[in-house]
Parts: sequence; C-alpha cells; structure tokens
Amino acid sequence: MIPKFRGKSIADENKGEWMCGNLITDKTSAYITDGDIDAYEDFISIERWCSIDVNTVGQSTGLKDKNGTEIFEGDIIDTTDYEGGLSSVGNPFVKIERDKYGFVVTGDFPDSPITIKEFEVGRKFAGVEVIIAGNIYENPELVEVIDD
Repeated sequence: MIPKFRGKSIADENKGEWMCGNLITDKTSAYITDGDIDAYEDFISIERWCSIDVNTVGQSTGLKDKNGTEIFEGDIIDTTDYEGGLSSVGNPFVKIERDKYGFVVTGDFPDSPITIKEFEVGRKFAGVEVIIAGNIYENPELVEVIDD
C-alpha cells in the first residue's frame, strides 16, 4: 500500500485548503502531489502538485469514520458511542498520533495511548462507529480538552 498524506495548502490558488496525495519533502519545503508522476533521466514530471505547510503534514491511518471520511494523523475523533473505557471517563475526544511504532490513539482513558489496531478491534467488537470531530491544527480547544 502506498502511504497517503494530507497537508494544508500555502499556495495562493487554494491557500488553507487540505490537500491529499503523495508527499515530497526537502529540508525546508513540503509538497502534496496527485496524478501521474513520470521520472526521466534528467527530471521528474508531476501532473499536479501543491506547496503545503510542513507543520500540518499527517499520514492516513487507512481507516474511515462512520461518514466514510478518511482518518489522518492529527485528527480528533469523537468516541461518544464507543462501548467501554474510552468515553466512560467523561471526555469522548481522542487524538490520532504517530509514535515510533505506528499510529496510536491518545486520550483521557485507562492505558492511553493504545495502538490504532487495538482501538479498531475494540470499536468493531462493540459494533459502534466514530466520527471525526476536528483536528489538532484547526481545533486547539479540543486538544486542550484531551490534554487536561
């Protein structure tokens, strides 16, 4: 599976919009590309590309919420309907992060953080759906609730 990334555009024509696709980075810049990429001996041809804020880059988890929206690193998930310990502590919000082992779910619940796989197995076992409530870049008020 080819990793998919998301980042917030800093290009004039779509500034502030979220862009998804392949990630290209160098020491100071990041770009999301989409479409065909052709490599030649002397150059690379990219069909579509967009400059993004390197601080907003997040990788897809490969999971989707109940609305079919792809869940990315940096998203904040509402677990109100989640059976078990996650929402029983009174704070239904968790955030998706990446550590050296992969994606983890962090929040105000016992054994936090847990792996995204543990989270997904528990969610499927309980037969509930989760929704994306926001992300750490555009919803700092939700991050404060999680971190308190």
